[in-house]
Amino acid sequence: MWTLCQGRRALRVSNGAQTARLFRKESPGPRLGSQAWYAQHDKHDVFCMPQVLTASPGELERRLDAQSSTSPETSSSTTTELIDTGRFEQLPAPQIIEELTNIYLNRLQSDALMIHSERYIASLYKPAHMQPPMCLQYAILAAGASASSPYRHLAEPFYGRARYYLQADEMKSDSGQISLAHVQSWILVSHFEAQHLWFSRASMSISRAIRLGQILGLHRLDRKNTAGLTLPPAMDFTEEEERRRTFWLIFSTDRITSSTGGWPTMMDARSIQTRLPVSTDAFLHGIPEPSLTLKQALKQEMHGLCTSACRMVAVHLFSECFHFSRGGDDDDDADESDWKRLEQLDNSLTNALSTLPHNLRCPENMENVDAVFINLQLHTALICIYRAATTRSRMSMGGLPHIYDRVWASAVQIVMMVALVADIHTTFRNPLISFAAYIAASFFMTDFLASGSLRSEQNLTALMDVMIDVGKNNAFTASLAIRLAQALTRSGVDPGAMAKIGDLMANLRIDSELPGQEDNDNGIVILCPVGDLTWLSW
Repeated sequence: MWTLCQGRRALRVSNGAQTARLFRKESPGPRLGSQAWYAQHDKHDVFCMPQVLTASPGELERRLDAQSSTSPETSSSTTTELIDTGRFEQLPAPQIIEELTNIYLNRLQSDALMIHSERYIASLYKPAHMQPPMCLQYAILAAGASASSPYRHLAEPFYGRARYYLQADEMKSDSGQISLAHVQSWILVSHFEAQHLWFSRASMSISRAIRLGQILGLHRLDRKNTAGLTLPPAMDFTEEEERRRTFWLIFSTDRITSSTGGWPTMMDARSIQTRLPVSTDAFLHGIPEPSLTLKQALKQEMHGLCTSACRMVAVHLFSECFHFSRGGDDDDDADESDWKRLEQLDNSLTNALSTLPHNLRCPENMENVDAVFINLQLHTALICIYRAATTRSRMSMGGLPHIYDRVWASAVQIVMMVALVADIHTTFRNPLISFAAYIAASFFMTDFLASGSLRSEQNLTALMDVMIDVGKNNAFTASLAIRLAQALTRSGVDPGAMAKIGDLMANLRIDSELPGQEDNDNGIVILCPVGDLTWLSW
């Protein structure tokens, strides 16, 4: 039985497996997400719902009875969208909720496993007060809907409801509304916003998750001194591990957001007293496993780490490389220190790539999402540090054969992985995959301009074609494809490039700066422009 609840709840279940939610007095209004609803609400006023309902308890009972007796034909026509959110709230048909929830838990979450699927689904059948908070349920439905063509129109309304409940919960008593589920909700909301190019909003959302996580003590779960911890002791290993995984997903999101946006990180790795995640099988089956700290993991080879730990090490190295790429030293010894730091980072990346466990090596494991993510991250980081170092030193990469060969090899690896990935559209939902393709394409364009290499032209064309194809259903990839087409046209590499992305341009209202700004002083690409891309906002 599927239910969502807030405030004072009164639950009544119909014979047809539909559910109704009762909460504070409100008035019926246009259906959320409908044309009438948008006509009455400013795009920035999404979270001012619900309105006031004056229906008496008897009237509500009659509505519920009428709902229970609704014919299947009538029911099926109304359950594919959200309806009036007055004193009761109806969800779409249970099978739709099940489908969208499973899309997130089984397809999307594999990219960053945080929520224990079986426990979450079981919790939806519990009494109302024992279910996950509404904000988390809606955040999961929004993620699932955004990856489902039949229900994509529900993604933004679900997202709006998730934020509405998160913000409503923030205004309640501190002690009762700070939970692990709220941290998870802000993470999912942040990811949803990043995929829709709302970068400033996504950064603010993950900032909330970071602070909530710190209040709960997620950064020191394995500290011997438990004084000051907000969370009660975990009931078992699975609950403890879910807390760890939630923390490390905050960590990785902060690192990636800060790296690609050119912003300082918000989490100090030195303050972390939470061990790295254990293997996925151990988490799903509740089997305790020994784990290491990040500091310990960085001192050993990757083949001794589980997949989840390898992801965190790769994220940390990626962040370190982008911190180097941004520069910042203006003293006379900056150039010398740059090359020393470059050598250290190169050694770390080389060691990580060469010692990856066999199940994480590419192209042997292209069906493994973790393998693709880790390898793309490491190869992208390597390209970026050399691009930054040569730009700041005003040196041509073509005149440094050993550097050119290193960067060429990484760029070719990115092309190969993008070409061979099993489910390209699902994989590209992670913005970092599009970013990796864009970085490799930029290198090949530069190399073609400098050397006229036919191989570079072919690789560039292949990446451009993939980005255009994926961009038809992926706004972030589309924006980078447009940025690349602009560069190809300006440079004269492909004067007809803009014609190829005509359909993508038609589907995007470009009123602000696109992702992929070039920092000519440091030779890096800034993924998240300053200021939100309001042309895709509410």
